[in-house]
Amino acid sequence: MIECDKLPAGRKRICNGSSGLSLEKVNEYRKKWGIEPLQEIPEEHLGKSKGLGDTVHKIFKKTGVAKVVNAVNRAVGKKGCGCKKRQNTLNEIFPYKDENSV
Repeated sequence: MIECDKLPAGRKRICNGSSGLSLEKVNEYRKKWGIEPLQEIPEEHLGKSKGLGDTVHKIFKKTGVAKVVNAVNRAVGKKGCGCKKRQNTLNEIFPYKDENSV
């Protein structure tokens, strides 16, 4: 059985549930590719920001900043940009109020 990480970028996003497709559609593709179905779309891919880090990530992705940073990093031979760590740190420091909190 293949894993999502072994797929090309576009298919990887579908496979891990981050493409914005419905759970049903994601699982149709996963079945076609011989991958176990998801029980639910992972929370981090539902589109709801947990804090400032998620919002910054979305803005950078929509405006193309993330693509530029990744391209520059690849050009200089650097693996990764530390974006996920930065995103998580900003989420911890500046979390958004949880709807369920009192």
